[in-house]
Amino acid sequence: METKPWHRQPKGNSSENTCDRTDINIMVIAKRFKLSMEELDMFTMQDFFDYIYAEMGEDKDAPRMANQDDIDAFYRG
Repeated sequence: METKPWHRQPKGNSSENTCDRTDINIMVIAKRFKLSMEELDMFTMQDFFDYIYAEMGEDKDAPRMANQDDIDAFYRG
């Protein structure tokens, strides 16, 4: 099973601590983000994942595209 950034790292033998049920994982993630089951029911799956990614915020270590200010600063030295 692929590890996602929002998964906790299991303690001990990882094969005993993983859940392969997508429905359970979605409910657990929703509860961690304090969504009620009624609110979860209003989302499409894409809406749910968009919401979760938005709530998690941007990854500070992720590379980003340079903008014109970055290019100007680079050439100014």
